[in-house]
Amino acid sequence: MEPLIIEEITTKADESLIPLSVLLELTRHCNLNCRHCYRVEYPQRKEMSLLRIRDLLEELHKTGCLFLTISGGEPLIHPHFLEICQKAINANMALQIFTNGTLITKEIAKRLFSLSIMQVHISIYGADARIHNYITQTENSYERSIEGVKRLKEAGLNIRFKYILMKENIADLSRMLKLSRELNVSYDIDPIITPRDDGNMFPTKSRLSDEDLEMVYKKLHTSAQIQHQSYYYPCSFARSSCAINSYGDVYPCIQMPCSSGNILDSSFEKIWRNSRLLNRIRRYSISKKKQCYRCELLLYCRQCPGLDYLETGSIYKPSPEACRNAYAIKRCFS
Repeated sequence: MEPLIIEEITTKADESLIPLSVLLELTRHCNLNCRHCYRVEYPQRKEMSLLRIRDLLEELHKTGCLFLTISGGEPLIHPHFLEICQKAINANMALQIFTNGTLITKEIAKRLFSLSIMQVHISIYGADARIHNYITQTENSYERSIEGVKRLKEAGLNIRFKYILMKENIADLSRMLKLSRELNVSYDIDPIITPRDDGNMFPTKSRLSDEDLEMVYKKLHTSAQIQHQSYYYPCSFARSSCAINSYGDVYPCIQMPCSSGNILDSSFEKIWRNSRLLNRIRRYSISKKKQCYRCELLLYCRQCPGLDYLETGSIYKPSPEACRNAYAIKRCFS
């Protein structure tokens, strides 16, 4: 689908409060142990059953969900992963998957291709095993991920690398970009490292230095990425997009782990329409963030209410990390 068409559809969905795009966590369990991961497991809580997930997919379809992202943890750990993918496709959803790729077999790759999956995003943290395995804290994870990539490509799927930049792999950036060219795989690069969902700041120890941030933005031709900052809504959170974790909590977005209701207690549609939290968030606008509205960095700032919330406890207080990145981007033009 063309970007301009998607933008037009999203704008209309925002206005009508249609949950056009939903991220669904199948499980919080993962076979890797990445140093920077925001994921927090709660063993005392039960994850959604297959029956509830199947019913949820029907609810999402009826309320207007068109784009579904299946994530984790590692979603392939879920024993009914392929069945859930099939159910989403049967509901006429455009499906993408976030995975580390280590569990992709030839059979799974062929099955995913037969389902016409829109895209598979795979997290890669280095151009070789030394750095990648150090970050995942798991032996052979690099080799298994790259093998998964090759199996997906052989099956004909559209793949995209997710490069998260941190002090542990920044020196390997050029080689990582070379790797994507060699494998003919597109990529996204993100230098934002967030706290964990429970507020633990440990992952932020891996954040890039100011100098490395500036280097990254220069290397990525930041000028082509900067767009005029909306004075109202920085994204579609709670208006045409949301996230649902594996315990059934409905979040405004995956980066704002603040439950607006649980689908084990209520229907998704009731939560989406009637949640006090979601309706309060829908009144959000950058114009109400006085520190940001008149800030000279607004043009360069990657406004993210989720990051604001994680770092300050409020969507109306600016994230120090967002400010730091905005300064780095501005310095690219100095």
